[in-house]
Formats: sequence, structure tokens, C-alpha cells
Amino acid sequence: MNPLLPRALVALAVFGMAAAAAIRASQGPTRSADDPRYRPRGRFGAGWNPFGDGGLFGSGLGSGFGSAFGPDRAPPIDARAILTRAQLAQVRDALSGASLDPDRENFRCARCQSYYSVESVRALASENGARCLSCHSIHRVPIEVADA
Repeated sequence: MNPLLPRALVALAVFGMAAAAAIRASQGPTRSADDPRYRPRGRFGAGWNPFGDGGLFGSGLGSGFGSAFGPDRAPPIDARAILTRAQLAQVRDALSGASLDPDRENFRCARCQSYYSVESVRALASENGARCLSCHSIHRVPIEVADA
């Protein structure tokens, strides 16, 4: 057996553990064990965009085509999302996981189409800078329920 192989394996293991520690440290503080709230966070952090502005793939394919990776443009002032009661019954709140009540005020993210109740929007405003959990956008449109 080559005498350098064990040294190379040990060096590789140390490098892997150091890389894992650096990634964990870059994700910010961890929550305490007694905190029952589930707070998902973005996998790559805010602003990571592999498709646009010369990112990972460099072609800008994701910009401006309505994808979740596109720019965060404000929707028109009169924008509405129109859903029937049957469609709304199949949708869950992105923060709480609860079903949305069609008789209350509900919102949809203008960028990634995640749905929120008004209570979840208030919680996002107070705890997450009003940013969407999925795409970090701050723009939402109200949902209008059609009875048809």
C-alpha cells in the first residue's frame, strides 16, 4: 500500500469537517431546543440566483420570465389573484400549513405563488422583514374568491 494514502485520507477528512463547520457557521445562529416554532430558511440565502445576472449559469435565463428566480418586481396596483372556493380549499398557508379560509382575507406571493392568510402576513412582517418564505419577495397580491 502506498504510504501517502493514509495521510491523504486523514487530510481529506479534516478538510471535509472544516468545510461542514464553515457552512454551518454561515447559516447563522441555531434555535434553542425548547423553541417549538418551525422557521424554514432559504437554502442558499437571500439573493442567490443561479440563472440571472451572470450567475452560476451565466446566461440570464431566469430573468423576466415570471420564474421564482426572476427579479422582484412590484405587481400592478390593481393586481388580484382570482380563485374559486374549490381551488382555495386545495391550497395551504405557506407559514402555518393550515388551510385558507375563503371568508377571510388571503394573499398570494406575486413572485412564487405561495399563499398566506392575513395572520401569516402579519407574522412575516414582524419576524421575517415581510419577506416570503420561499423566494424572499416582499410583494403580495390579495386573493379574490369567485363563487363559480
